[in-house]
Amino acid sequence: MSIDAGGEWLYFRVGRAEASKHAAQVNPADRGYSQHPAGEILSGISSFNIRTREIRFVLGLPFRVGRIRADQKVSGELYFCGEKDGTNPLQTWSVRSDGTGLRTVCGGPQPKWPAGSGSVLMHHPASSDDRLASGSDAGGNIYLADLHSDKTIRLSAGHKTTSADPPCPSVSPDETKVLILSAMLSSDTRRLNLCIIKIPDGWQGSKQTGY
Repeated sequence: MSIDAGGEWLYFRVGRAEASKHAAQVNPADRGYSQHPAGEILSGISSFNIRTREIRFVLGLPFRVGRIRADQKVSGELYFCGEKDGTNPLQTWSVRSDGTGLRTVCGGPQPKWPAGSGSVLMHHPASSDDRLASGSDAGGNIYLADLHSDKTIRLSAGHKTTSADPPCPSVSPDETKVLILSAMLSSDTRRLNLCIIKIPDGWQGSKQTGY
């Protein structure tokens, strides 16, 4: 899950059942993986407009999608990889939000975290100006780092480690909020909710988008 650089679209993965509904939109040339039968779609990527609530299908794939990250400088550009289950290609891919331009890349934009932030952190791309980056650890803690000053703070704690997916924090384009996935409010400790954490005063960016 990740927010587009333009601040209006949220990208998320979908399972086999939903992705298979859009089989006609998948280019056969993009299915060339020896691990999977030709034409079999195992997962996909869709997008959700935060303002209008419109949902658009982006891409169907012959492997299970793992992490998704939007480019925080180029609107409509996103990166993704396969789940680490031993059956997927160990590659990072780039695609446009309309499903075109699928290509293999060496890696998406990755922030350089301050020394001492901890190797257990699951690191995520920086904000559009490369100043703030968010991350989470295996204990359900959410962190924020200022890459210009090498300062790191803990934004939130206590998120369920039994959740269906990790928090996947993402900094908003105006640097005032962090969007996360959390099962903290779910009775089954697995079902995920979208949650917004306000970035403390003194850490926020100067732009205000109002969403």
